[in-house]
Amino acid sequence: MNLNKIKLKRSYFNEEIAELIGIIYGDGNLNIVKKNNTYRINITGNKETDYNYLTKYVSSLFERNFDIKPKIWIYKYRKAIAINIYSKKLLEYFLGLGMKVGPKKRLMVPRIILTNKKYKARFLRGILDTDFCLYFRNRNGINSYPRVISMFSDYNFTNQLKNLFFKFGIKASICKHITRLGNKVYLQHAIDISGKENLSNIIKNINFKNENNITKLKIWQRDGFCKTNLSLQERYNILNNKI
Repeated sequence: MNLNKIKLKRSYFNEEIAELIGIIYGDGNLNIVKKNNTYRINITGNKETDYNYLTKYVSSLFERNFDIKPKIWIYKYRKAIAINIYSKKLLEYFLGLGMKVGPKKRLMVPRIILTNKKYKARFLRGILDTDFCLYFRNRNGINSYPRVISMFSDYNFTNQLKNLFFKFGIKASICKHITRLGNKVYLQHAIDISGKENLSNIIKNINFKNENNITKLKIWQRDGFCKTNLSLQERYNILNNKI
Protein backbone atom coordinates (compact mmCIF):
# COMPACT_ATOMS: atom_id res chain seq x y z
CA MET A 1 0.00 0.00 0.00
CA ASN A 2 1.48 3.36 -1.07
CA LEU A 3 0.36 6.20 1.17
CA ASN A 4 0.85 8.73 -1.61
CA LYS A 5 -1.45 6.92 -4.02
CA ILE A 6 -4.20 5.38 -1.90
CA LYS A 7 -6.51 6.94 0.63
CA LEU A 8 -6.43 4.94 3.83
CA LYS A 9 -9.86 3.73 4.85
CA ARG A 10 -11.09 1.92 7.94
CA SER A 11 -12.11 -0.95 5.69
CA TYR A 12 -8.43 -1.68 5.12
CA PHE A 13 -7.45 -3.94 8.01
CA ASN A 14 -5.75 -7.26 8.65
CA GLU A 15 -4.07 -9.37 11.37
CA GLU A 16 -0.71 -7.62 11.07
CA ILE A 17 -2.30 -4.21 11.63
CA ALA A 18 -4.04 -5.65 14.70
CA GLU A 19 -0.60 -6.65 15.99
CA LEU A 20 0.78 -3.18 15.25
CA ILE A 21 -2.00 -1.64 17.34
CA GLY A 22 -1.03 -3.92 20.23
CA ILE A 23 2.61 -2.89 19.82
CA ILE A 24 1.71 0.82 19.86
CA TYR A 25 -0.52 0.29 22.90
CA GLY A 26 2.41 -1.40 24.60
CA ASP A 27 5.50 0.68 23.85
CA GLY A 28 4.31 3.40 21.49
CA ASN A 29 2.21 6.50 21.13
CA LEU A 30 0.65 8.82 18.58
CA ASN A 31 1.83 12.43 18.61
CA ILE A 32 0.68 15.62 16.92
CA VAL A 33 2.76 18.80 17.30
CA LYS A 34 0.66 21.55 15.74
CA LYS A 35 3.38 24.23 16.00
CA ASN A 36 5.52 22.56 13.34
CA ASN A 37 2.77 20.41 11.80
CA THR A 38 4.39 17.12 12.87
CA TYR A 39 2.44 13.87 12.90
CA ARG A 40 4.43 11.04 14.46
CA ILE A 41 3.96 7.41 15.42
CA ASN A 42 6.64 6.43 17.92
CA ILE A 43 7.59 3.04 19.35
CA THR A 44 10.39 2.86 21.91
CA GLY A 45 12.24 -0.09 23.42
CA ASN A 46 15.44 -1.24 25.06
CA LYS A 47 18.31 -1.01 22.59
CA GLU A 48 19.83 -4.26 23.83
CA THR A 49 16.77 -6.50 24.04
CA ASP A 50 14.43 -4.88 21.48
CA TYR A 51 16.81 -3.79 18.71
CA ASN A 52 16.14 -6.64 16.27
CA TYR A 53 12.48 -6.78 17.19
CA LEU A 54 11.92 -3.10 16.38
CA THR A 55 14.29 -2.62 13.44
CA LYS A 56 13.43 -5.89 11.68
CA TYR A 57 10.14 -7.39 12.77
CA VAL A 58 8.07 -4.32 13.65
CA SER A 59 9.53 -2.22 10.84
CA SER A 60 8.63 -4.97 8.35
CA LEU A 61 4.99 -4.83 9.49
CA PHE A 62 4.84 -1.14 8.59
CA GLU A 63 6.64 -1.67 5.27
CA ARG A 64 4.41 -4.57 4.16
CA ASN A 65 1.14 -2.95 5.10
CA PHE A 66 1.71 0.75 4.46
CA ASP A 67 4.75 0.89 2.16
CA ILE A 68 6.51 3.14 4.64
CA LYS A 69 9.90 2.55 6.29
CA PRO A 70 10.25 3.75 9.90
CA LYS A 71 13.18 5.96 10.87
CA ILE A 72 15.43 4.44 13.52
CA TRP A 73 16.69 6.54 16.41
CA ILE A 74 19.25 5.21 18.91
CA TYR A 75 19.55 7.28 22.07
CA LYS A 76 23.10 8.21 22.98
CA TYR A 77 22.73 8.61 26.73
CA ARG A 78 19.89 6.17 27.34
CA LYS A 79 19.57 2.42 26.87
CA ALA A 80 16.79 3.02 24.39
CA ILE A 81 15.95 2.73 20.73
CA ALA A 82 12.96 4.16 18.90
CA ILE A 83 11.36 3.80 15.51
CA ASN A 84 9.38 6.76 14.21
CA ILE A 85 6.92 7.12 11.35
CA TYR A 86 6.12 10.66 10.23
CA SER A 87 2.84 10.52 8.34
CA LYS A 88 -0.36 12.49 8.81
CA LYS A 89 -2.34 10.01 6.73
CA LEU A 90 -1.21 6.99 8.71
CA LEU A 91 -1.73 8.67 12.07
CA GLU A 92 -5.24 9.72 11.06
CA TYR A 93 -5.89 6.16 9.91
CA PHE A 94 -5.07 4.85 13.39
CA LEU A 95 -7.21 7.57 14.97
CA GLY A 96 -10.07 6.45 12.76
CA LEU A 97 -9.75 2.98 14.28
CA GLY A 98 -10.29 4.38 17.75
CA MET A 99 -6.75 5.04 18.93
CA LYS A 100 -5.88 8.26 20.77
CA VAL A 101 -3.18 10.92 20.59
CA GLY A 102 -0.92 11.59 23.56
CA PRO A 103 -0.62 9.84 26.93
CA LYS A 104 -2.13 6.39 27.13
CA LYS A 105 -5.02 7.12 29.45
CA ARG A 106 -8.51 5.61 29.32
CA LEU A 107 -7.46 3.10 26.71
CA MET A 108 -10.00 0.84 25.06
CA VAL A 109 -9.38 -2.05 22.71
CA PRO A 110 -10.52 -0.83 19.26
CA ARG A 111 -13.86 -2.29 18.22
CA ILE A 112 -12.49 -3.74 15.00
CA ILE A 113 -10.13 -5.96 17.05
CA LEU A 114 -13.11 -7.48 18.82
CA THR A 115 -14.78 -8.58 15.56
CA ASN A 116 -12.34 -11.37 14.74
CA LYS A 117 -10.54 -13.98 16.86
CA LYS A 118 -7.35 -13.73 14.78
CA TYR A 119 -7.32 -9.96 15.29
CA LYS A 120 -7.63 -10.51 19.04
CA ALA A 121 -4.72 -12.95 19.07
CA ARG A 122 -2.41 -10.69 17.09
CA PHE A 123 -3.36 -7.63 19.16
CA LEU A 124 -2.48 -9.57 22.31
CA ARG A 125 0.80 -10.70 20.76
CA GLY A 126 1.75 -7.09 20.09
CA ILE A 127 1.08 -6.00 23.64
CA LEU A 128 2.68 -9.13 25.15
CA ASP A 129 5.93 -8.54 23.25
CA THR A 130 6.17 -4.91 24.35
CA ASP A 131 4.50 -4.23 27.68
CA PHE A 132 4.55 -7.59 29.46
CA CYS A 133 7.47 -9.27 31.18
CA LEU A 134 8.03 -13.03 30.91
CA TYR A 135 10.10 -14.52 33.71
CA PHE A 136 10.40 -17.73 35.70
CA ARG A 137 9.82 -17.48 39.42
CA ASN A 138 12.05 -19.24 41.91
CA ARG A 139 10.43 -22.37 43.31
CA ASN A 140 12.47 -24.68 45.51
CA GLY A 141 15.66 -22.93 44.46
CA ILE A 142 14.96 -23.18 40.71
CA ASN A 143 13.60 -20.47 38.38
CA SER A 144 10.99 -22.74 36.85
CA TYR A 145 7.52 -21.28 37.45
CA PRO A 146 6.36 -19.14 34.50
CA ARG A 147 4.82 -15.72 35.01
CA VAL A 148 3.80 -13.11 32.46
CA ILE A 149 3.04 -9.77 34.09
CA SER A 150 2.37 -6.11 33.35
CA MET A 151 0.79 -3.04 34.95
CA PHE A 152 -1.64 -0.45 33.61
CA SER A 153 -3.13 2.68 35.14
CA ASP A 154 -6.59 2.09 33.67
CA TYR A 155 -8.62 -0.68 35.31
CA ASN A 156 -11.19 -0.95 32.49
CA PHE A 157 -8.47 -1.56 29.89
CA THR A 158 -6.72 -4.06 32.17
CA ASN A 159 -10.00 -5.92 32.59
CA GLN A 160 -10.55 -5.89 28.83
CA LEU A 161 -7.18 -7.58 28.40
CA LYS A 162 -8.06 -10.14 31.07
CA ASN A 163 -11.27 -11.01 29.21
CA LEU A 164 -9.47 -11.24 25.87
CA PHE A 165 -6.88 -13.63 27.31
CA PHE A 166 -9.67 -15.76 28.76
CA LYS A 167 -11.08 -16.32 25.26
CA PHE A 168 -7.87 -18.27 24.53
CA GLY A 169 -8.00 -20.32 27.72
CA ILE A 170 -5.54 -18.01 29.47
CA LYS A 171 -6.55 -17.17 33.03
CA ALA A 172 -5.24 -13.81 34.27
CA SER A 173 -5.66 -12.15 37.64
CA ILE A 174 -5.73 -8.42 38.44
CA CYS A 175 -4.64 -6.74 41.65
CA LYS A 176 -4.07 -3.14 42.72
CA HIS A 177 -0.51 -1.87 42.93
CA ILE A 178 0.44 1.40 44.60
CA THR A 179 3.63 3.17 43.53
CA ARG A 180 5.06 6.08 45.52
CA LEU A 181 7.39 8.56 43.85
CA GLY A 182 8.31 11.33 46.24
CA ASN A 183 5.09 12.87 47.53
CA LYS A 184 2.99 11.42 44.73
CA VAL A 185 1.02 8.17 44.89
CA TYR A 186 0.07 6.29 41.73
CA LEU A 187 -2.55 3.55 41.56
CA GLN A 188 -1.90 0.89 38.96
CA HIS A 189 -3.48 -2.43 38.13
CA ALA A 190 -1.19 -5.43 37.81
CA ILE A 191 -2.23 -8.23 35.48
CA ASP A 192 -0.65 -11.60 36.22
CA ILE A 193 -0.68 -14.72 34.04
CA SER A 194 0.96 -17.58 35.89
CA GLY A 195 1.59 -21.29 35.46
CA LYS A 196 2.57 -23.80 32.80
CA GLU A 197 -0.95 -24.26 31.40
CA ASN A 198 -1.39 -20.54 30.82
CA LEU A 199 2.02 -20.24 29.16
CA SER A 200 1.21 -23.26 26.99
CA ASN A 201 -2.00 -21.55 25.83
CA ILE A 202 -0.09 -18.34 25.07
CA ILE A 203 2.37 -20.29 22.91
CA LYS A 204 -0.42 -22.24 21.18
CA ASN A 205 -2.79 -19.36 20.45
CA ILE A 206 -0.75 -16.14 20.47
CA ASN A 207 3.01 -16.81 20.66
CA PHE A 208 5.91 -14.37 20.94
CA LYS A 209 7.94 -12.60 18.23
CA ASN A 210 10.34 -10.62 20.40
CA GLU A 211 13.63 -12.49 20.89
CA ASN A 212 13.76 -11.11 24.44
CA ASN A 213 10.85 -13.43 25.24
CA ILE A 214 11.72 -16.20 22.80
CA THR A 215 15.20 -16.81 24.27
CA LYS A 216 13.83 -17.11 27.82
CA LEU A 217 11.15 -19.49 26.60
CA LYS A 218 13.60 -21.70 24.68
CA ILE A 219 15.93 -22.04 27.66
CA TRP A 220 13.01 -22.96 29.92
CA GLN A 221 11.65 -25.47 27.40
CA ARG A 222 15.06 -27.13 27.04
CA ASP A 223 16.37 -26.98 30.61
CA GLY A 224 13.23 -26.71 32.71
CA PHE A 225 14.31 -23.37 34.16
CA CYS A 226 15.63 -19.95 33.15
CA LYS A 227 17.53 -17.66 35.49
CA THR A 228 16.45 -14.05 35.81
CA ASN A 229 18.65 -11.01 35.10
CA LEU A 230 20.47 -12.66 32.20
CA SER A 231 21.33 -10.39 29.29
CA LEU A 232 20.07 -11.26 25.82
CA GLN A 233 23.59 -12.24 24.75
CA GLU A 234 24.01 -14.47 27.81
CA ARG A 235 20.79 -16.26 26.90
CA TYR A 236 22.02 -16.83 23.35
CA ASN A 237 25.29 -18.15 24.75
CA ILE A 238 23.35 -20.62 26.91
CA LEU A 239 21.28 -21.76 23.93
CA ASN A 240 24.44 -22.20 21.87
CA ASN A 241 26.11 -24.12 24.72
CA LYS A 242 28.78 -21.46 25.19
CA ILE A 243 28.08 -21.19 28.91
